[in-house]
Amino acid sequence: MRTITANDYTVEFDLEVKTYEKYFKERYLDESNPMSEIAQFKLYIQHEFERRINLMPDLGFRDPD
Repeated sequence: MRTITANDYTVEFDLEVKTYEKYFKERYLDESNPMSEIAQFKLYIQHEFERRINLMPDLGFRDPD
């Protein structure tokens, strides 16, 4: 499997208000950004997931070519 599209999966997770405030509102939210708060949060979550996934070791599941 080389690519995954948005149709391939859905992620749902619970997030406490204090976690949202500490990690998003205090560190990432830019009030001067014309994007809405929820749009900025979506990008934050996307970047955080991608960062963490990229730190994972390659388990060798790709076909050699």
